Parts: sequence; structure tokens; C-alpha cells
Amino acid sequence: MALHRAAVDLVKTEPVLLIKAQATLARWLNDGNSRSTSLWKEWDEILRQRTWRKVLGRTRRAQELRQASPLITVLSDEMRQSILNQISLLKRGVLLGDVHAEAAS
Repeated sequence: MALHRAAVDLVKTEPVLLIKAQATLARWLNDGNSRSTSLWKEWDEILRQRTWRKVLGRTRRAQELRQASPLITVLSDEMRQSILNQISLLKRGVLLGDVHAEAAS
């Protein structure tokens, strides 16, 4: 979800990136039949209407949409990796107190 939140924020500030996501989606749809076709058609509507709430929610459908998303293609590799690194750090937990003082004792 963090990747999509960043992508939505980016598209809002740089609308030309919305065109990039739509072009990616059109290419995927034109490549032929896929199990993701129904999700991609829904993405077409989301991108045209800018109904970001549908993909930023915590529902199962929102998760399915995020898995078939053309939206994260607007993120640079550096931005994507930075977000994934931040998530990885959060998953490790937060250390409280002075780590160096505990190591010395």
C-alpha cells in the first residue's frame, strides 16, 4: 500500500505520470487475454476517474487491484527501493533507549 500511496501522491503533483500509467495499462490490455484483465479494466476506470480510494483501502478488492497495478510503474527505481527499505526497517521494529549504553554493560 505504501508504494501506491507514493504513486498517487506523485501523480497528483505530476499529472503527466498519469498518462504514463494509462499507456502501460493500455499495453497490458492489448497484449491479450489474462487472468488480470478484469482488474485492468477496473484500473482503467480508476485512472480515468481518479478514484484512488478504491486502491488505497484495506479491503481484499483493494489488495487485488494493487497486485495488478499499472500505477507503481510511475515510480522511479530509486523511489521504489527507498520505500521498500523504509518498510523493511519498520518491520524490524523500533529500538528504544541508548543502544550503545546497553552494549557496554
